[in-house]
Amino acid sequence: MTSVTLIYMTPSLDNLEGVDPADEFESLDDLTERAGLDDLEQTLTHAVSYYLHLIEARESGRVMIGRPYDSERGVVFDDEECGDYHQADIKVLDMQVGSLEQISRRAGLESVDELLKRSLILFEKVVQAREAGWGVALYNQQDKSIQWIMDDRKNNYTAAPSHGPGRPTLQ
Repeated sequence: MTSVTLIYMTPSLDNLEGVDPADEFESLDDLTERAGLDDLEQTLTHAVSYYLHLIEARESGRVMIGRPYDSERGVVFDDEECGDYHQADIKVLDMQVGSLEQISRRAGLESVDELLKRSLILFEKVVQAREAGWGVALYNQQDKSIQWIMDDRKNNYTAAPSHGPGRPTLQ
């Protein structure tokens, strides 16, 4: 077991026009609850899983996006702290880090701590998109192809419409 410092960063929504500051994530527990997950372990597992999708997108020349299924317009997701980010929560965990160290190296990050921090930044964006009913996908800007990322969670994380992934239409 290795000791890992888990730092959860979140943007302040206080001064953003048209955004309710109450939508801000308050803590890791809040993120876990809003994601419909049972505990921190599940949250970290899902966050790192999405981070692997982000790495795959970067390695293949694509981007990760969130967008309504019935729209061609979306938002590109990344793992960067930008704007008015602040530390919302911090925990020190003892965990097995073997595969996390490999993922950190693959992503070009300095440590597992950094991997987890960036994974949670990305996962917060995913949760917000899912709360809005949007899909999350890997998007190829060259040929405009899209690969939807599906969730099988028990709450409001829904699969793509019945017409199948990659074919968003007005519903």
